[in-house]
Amino acid sequence: MGAIIDAVLCASVDDEERFRQILQRFVDEKELPTFVSFTAEDPKKKKKRKLKAEREAQEAAELAAQLALDCDKDLHALIRQKQKSRAAEMDDFFSNLEAKYAQPKTKAKKEVKQSSASTLQRISRKRKK
Repeated sequence: MGAIIDAVLCASVDDEERFRQILQRFVDEKELPTFVSFTAEDPKKKKKRKLKAEREAQEAAELAAQLALDCDKDLHALIRQKQKSRAAEMDDFFSNLEAKYAQPKTKAKKEVKQSSASTLQRISRKRKK
């Protein structure tokens, strides 16, 4: 049963009884073969798994206390920091693209002014004639 709990994602010792019921139903329906290690599991092994899980939970709580983690606040701060850095990177990226590929605006304005001035001169010449 320990191997099953280790293999199933997000499973804990608390789920053991539920898994045992599901597997026993499959054994009763002859969909799974009976294994001695499953049907005649030593109660000491079950108790040992439970104690190990409790020790690991206690150790995790102690480590969290040592690191003084306030998960929600730290997570929100980390997410905000990451968003700001990504925004800065995107701004920098667009600035680099603009500097590399954008046409200078001053030349375009001069050309427009010159063309409009020359157009006005032509129109005024035609009217004078």
